Amino acid sequence: MKTEFSFRLNGVFLPKINIQRDQAGELCIAVRDEEIGWFTIDGRADWILDYRDETSWQLLPLAMRKASKDKGWCRTTPRELIGILWVSGVLE
Repeated sequence: MKTEFSFRLNGVFLPKINIQRDQAGELCIAVRDEEIGWFTIDGRADWILDYRDETSWQLLPLAMRKASKDKGWCRTTPRELIGILWVSGVLE
């Protein structure tokens, strides 16, 4: 069973992200905005990127989830998130 993740960008829930290659062949994260469509994010911009490991989050007792200040969200960079998804088996 693969780990399920949720994502936020600048506090806005992202229903889907894509991992793709940029012009230099490096992996990057693309997100979709309803108005402008798909665009890539990088570590140089002022993006606040968060993820939550939903599989692990659901295993916690309800009382711990309710008491959590960050609600399981972890701030990350695009590069770190790609690594996390790779190690977790989401990316192959």
